[in-house]
Order: sequence, then C-alpha cells, then structure tokens
Amino acid sequence: MSRTNPGVPASAAELQVLSELPYAAYARYERGKQCLPGTRTQVLQDIKGWIEAETSNVPRLYFLHGSAGTGKSTIAHSIAAQYDDQRRLGSSFVIRRVYHCAISDILPTIARDLADLIPSFRTALIEVIKSRKSDRNISGLMEQFEMYIRRPCMAAEFSETHVIVLDALDELGPPQVRSRFLAVLGAWAEELPHNFRLLLTARGEGDIM
Repeated sequence: MSRTNPGVPASAAELQVLSELPYAAYARYERGKQCLPGTRTQVLQDIKGWIEAETSNVPRLYFLHGSAGTGKSTIAHSIAAQYDDQRRLGSSFVIRRVYHCAISDILPTIARDLADLIPSFRTALIEVIKSRKSDRNISGLMEQFEMYIRRPCMAAEFSETHVIVLDALDELGPPQVRSRFLAVLGAWAEELPHNFRLLLTARGEGDIM
C-alpha cells in the first residue's frame, strides 16, 4: 500500500520501482502511545529545540537513553506525531522484538518513507534502484546506507529540517547486531545534510552506551 503524502504524488511507475525495497509497515509509530498532556514537557522542549536549531554544526543525532519505564518510547512517539503533523517526519521505526525485526529492513523502510515525503529524494532513490538492475537486493548495512540513504540525500533538495525517529534500539537482537547498526548510525551522523535529525532511543545497555 502506498504511503505517499498528498501534494507530492508518485506515479504508478515510480511506486512500482519503490515497491522493490523491503518495507516494515509494522514499525511505524502509534499516536496512542504519546505522552499524556502536560507530561515530559522539558524533555520534549529540549528535543524540539535541537531539531529546530539552525546552526550548521548542530549534532545530527540525539540519543535518549535510560532504564525501562522512564518514558523514552512515549517521548519518541510524541515527537514523531508532532512532526508528522507538520509533514517533517522523515520516517519512524519502532523496533519490536515480538516482530523479529530484520535489521536489513530498517534502512530500506526509512528510504521509502523519505521518498514518500520528498520528491527530489524519491527521484534520486529511484535512479539508484534502477542503476543496480540485476542486483537490487542489498543486505549489507553500510552498502544499504550508501545506496538508499546517503547517495539520494546528496542529490536531493531539502527546504526544511526533517527528523527520523528510531525507537528501542536495545530490542534489535544481540549486542553484535546492535554494534553493526550503531556503526551505520555513526556514519549517518557525520555524512547527512545539516538539516537532518536522527532521534534514537534505547535502554542504557553497555554495548549501546
């Protein structure tokens, strides 16, 4: 099913190409899991201040960590909902162990969400997919990042700041799996355009900290 936003429609041919990428529809944020009104206001204000900062040297990544039950996920869902309403939510991915989340699905899902939202990113991503022709199933994380995220971002035009929300990284399998993904996030934080923000939440596991 297409998630293309009104006002930036993709053609049937474009949707067909994009459908070749894996898409984890189960991983989207849920509006019903936001913070209760009047709660966690300072943290939400701090995160929004970071997102809206206009200086080019603002960190791309904001890491919200803590023990279970401290409200990390409700904060993530709240930020996702607020920026979705502004059409500035690049993507949200809530990692749920119950769904046996495949690490190789995360970046393609984010790429497809960005393509739904930003026409110039969509055009660049489609060109990347077409260029691979006989080998479009990329499973290596760094190659996925290069092909599906970094390269389209470098070719796209972003008139506003967009935020991507990744919730519950600690649910992403054993430590060695998380370490592989953290390496990708490190590259992301260094190489993406200055008006991208990546909000990450996790329990304070040793390999994540």
